[in-house]
Amino acid sequence: MAAAGAAIREHGVDIARIIDSRDIETEPNHEQTDLRARLDDIAIHQTDLPPILNPHLPFEILAEIVTLCATDPDASVQVLRTLASVCLAWREATLGTRKAWSRIPFCGNSFYVYTGTRKCLRTIQDLDEWLHRSGTCDKDVVLNIKELDLGDTHHVICCLNQHVNELRSLRVLASLKGPMLSAFLNQAMPRLTTLDLWDVDVSVLDPQLRLGSSDLPRLRSLRAYSPIRMSKRLQTKLERLSLSTLTLSGLYHELRNSRSLRVLSVTDLTVSPNMLAQPPWHGDQILSSLRSLHLGLIVESVRGALPSILDHFRPSLLETVSLRLLSGRWYEDQALANLRPLMAVSKLRVLSLHDYPLSDAEMGQLLTRIPSLERLALSYPEDAHTSDNLVDALRLPVRGAWLLPRLTHLYIRGVASQSQSEASVSVWLLLELVKARRKARRDAAFRHALCPVAALVSVRRGESELVPPPGSDDKTGIPWTRMPAPAPVSSQPGWWDIPAQIIRGLEYEE
Repeated sequence: MAAAGAAIREHGVDIARIIDSRDIETEPNHEQTDLRARLDDIAIHQTDLPPILNPHLPFEILAEIVTLCATDPDASVQVLRTLASVCLAWREATLGTRKAWSRIPFCGNSFYVYTGTRKCLRTIQDLDEWLHRSGTCDKDVVLNIKELDLGDTHHVICCLNQHVNELRSLRVLASLKGPMLSAFLNQAMPRLTTLDLWDVDVSVLDPQLRLGSSDLPRLRSLRAYSPIRMSKRLQTKLERLSLSTLTLSGLYHELRNSRSLRVLSVTDLTVSPNMLAQPPWHGDQILSSLRSLHLGLIVESVRGALPSILDHFRPSLLETVSLRLLSGRWYEDQALANLRPLMAVSKLRVLSLHDYPLSDAEMGQLLTRIPSLERLALSYPEDAHTSDNLVDALRLPVRGAWLLPRLTHLYIRGVASQSQSEASVSVWLLLELVKARRKARRDAAFRHALCPVAALVSVRRGESELVPPPGSDDKTGIPWTRMPAPAPVSSQPGWWDIPAQIIRGLEYEE
């Protein structure tokens, strides 16, 4: 028995040894299978990796991505160096794409060393690098030299002098740099289409400075704090003009040859009764192309009937109108009389009225005659009493007819008194307005009929906005809620800031 037990134990040991050897032999196969499964899993998930980690993107696609990121108006200049640090392929695409370096915002300071993330170029060396890397591409340059001493200003001008033939747009912010700027602006810039001298005191420039059509053959947009002498031929070519302080007679002097002007903005226009009494000064060709108008009015208050200033601007052709009463006041029916020419405008799509003392009845009378209006922005004076009557009129059709049936954007700002900081227009009624118009569209769709009103895209009351609840795909949905409007991350003005849009060339033209 003992011998049999020993034999069985030895046989068990042999069996265990055989099993272990088989496990050792099959272990590499298991490891290979596991490795193959992991590789297959990596291959599957590799397709989900973002393009920035894909090393096989063509150079042309990388170049387009870099250009799109770098030329964004809200992008920091630091984005180029960030993109160049991703990997070797991105570095080659960033440094080798000249168009990506064509947006050149420079803000120098001779008395302070700036540290931290740069929104714009801070040193002359950086400016020279961007100008050099952009090659012969059309360049969009913003030049802030207010904080530069004369020596650094001279170096900056010398850098730009080598690239004047490549400038597409130029914005200058300067003070007391008259002689240098005059010599620079007197040069020929054959590609320049936009010139912005809004932050330059033109009065300190060389009085002999004169913008000519031969030096600026492509110039179509001019923005200046005060008028600049220019040739008659250049006046006939300008399509956009923004000026600051002028009188009505001085404005006529600037517009006497404006045949191609599409956009006009005057932020401070002084208007006297004697000027208004003069007949409209436009001829057959002057202002025949004007479509967008913004006027900040400084009026001399007098009682009695007054002609409308809009008669001087061919109101029947206007599509965007922004009027702001800066100083003075209208008596009795003068405010409505000043706006009466708009009632004959069949193409008006955008209207912005700031500090116009119109009653609810007068506002309704005006809007009834402008059925083509798509965007309406109203800012009432602080001493004006606003009510829900206008919103109520927009909410309820009369005999089947809606007030402003094409309205898509509405902005109302006003207070009931100086001590009340909240707009008196009811949020509840604005919600009812959204619901009523949406219901009308839904009913028309159910009957397969033509929609009587357009969908409301944006409704704002002061600094707050009515927005659909989170997760809702219906942009005109029910219920909408009142929420504080977040601070815009973009430098571009909101749609309701019609004056800023006109000044910056972003007016509604869809």
